[in-house]
Amino acid sequence: TDRINTTVEEDTRGVIEELLEDPLNPTTVAVLTNALHLAATWAVPFTDTRPGPFAAPSGEVTVDMMSGATGAHRTADGWQLVELAYRDGTLSAVAVLPPEGTDPCTVDAATLTDLQAAESAEVGVQLPRLELEQSHQLLDVLDSMGLPVAGDYSALGRDGLFISRVVQQAFLDVAEDGTEAAAATAVVVEEAAAAPPSAVVSFDRPFLLVLTDTETRSPLFLTVVHEPSA
Repeated sequence: TDRINTTVEEDTRGVIEELLEDPLNPTTVAVLTNALHLAATWAVPFTDTRPGPFAAPSGEVTVDMMSGATGAHRTADGWQLVELAYRDGTLSAVAVLPPEGTDPCTVDAATLTDLQAAESAEVGVQLPRLELEQSHQLLDVLDSMGLPVAGDYSALGRDGLFISRVVQQAFLDVAEDGTEAAAATAVVVEEAAAAPPSAVVSFDRPFLLVLTDTETRSPLFLTVVHEPSA
């Protein structure tokens, strides 16, 4: 467990310090992990930050709203998209704003395709300053989506394996000068516990006990136990 946590901490530049909070069970056979770290500077940074309103589902709240940056704006079917470039030109952040009163998660592939195909225009951007950190146990979610928790994982070296845990941590910091993000996931694969025996033999009366060599079957010690406490 410590080795995995140390590796993830190194790969995420110290952002995620402990992916696995609980020690791994002794029956663990493998842990499949990945880790990602991103640090990028805006091509056009935000130059001003001041309190502003944000219409949260629970009601209006006040947040630190950044302004002064620009991005490429596109619209389609009431949805708006703004793409903000990072300095090196190989990355960008895409913010999608739904029509008022619409859940952002209801966006579909057709809408995203239309947004990408729409003509773009440079606009000023106001964006909340974000610092988000989340940890999730995803086994039940993935199981409900069809992940074969007890599938054929014999390629890992043995039969009878199952996925016991899927842990994910994510971090996102969107600030005036750029963005830092990190994420790590661990899929814990364990060996199924042996089924309890269907029958039990109780040595509750005098019995013979032989300590024997397993290859030659030669008896090394031989005793008859009449009374164990004698």
